[in-house]
Amino acid sequence: MSANILLVLVMLLGTGVVLGRCIELSALLSRKAWMGHPFQFVGFSVSVALTAGGAVGVLFFWGYGQVLLLVGIAGWFYFNRRM
Repeated sequence: MSANILLVLVMLLGTGVVLGRCIELSALLSRKAWMGHPFQFVGFSVSVALTAGGAVGVLFFWGYGQVLLLVGIAGWFYFNRRM
């Protein structure tokens, strides 16, 4: 029983970290300051939203939460303008 509580607390902490990073990054995103292609901006914005949704989905044991999280993180790598 205590292992399950510990697992949920670790998942809650991880979700909080991911959501905090997504909120922080979303607040800094600006179309005017974006140096890349407009489609790249849209893709990166969507990948941030997918990452946040996936983190919440994993926390609530939603079946597609892991897929959303994986696609969102892959989008961060693919649409990042610094790479």
